[in-house]
Amino acid sequence: MHESDRSPNGGALTIEVERDGATLLISPRGELDISTTQALDVVLREGVDGDAPKVILDLRGVSFIDSTACGCWSSLLRARTRTGIAFA
Repeated sequence: MHESDRSPNGGALTIEVERDGATLLISPRGELDISTTQALDVVLREGVDGDAPKVILDLRGVSFIDSTACGCWSSLLRARTRTGIAFA
């Protein structure tokens, strides 16, 4: 699955989601800022709410991250604690 959004400063965000057995790999590519983080948040929450016991967020393809994205991950980690899903 691919989702895409665009940052106001021209940076596009593409999100690739792959399932390998019990592991869900989420790989955003591009810039994570206030205008693109919501798309990643939706994908991450779907991963946490799904049936994968392990979710990996691969940030190697991200060229910029702002505090909005950090808040998104913080929220996800709190949700992970409640559900028992391994998040890496």
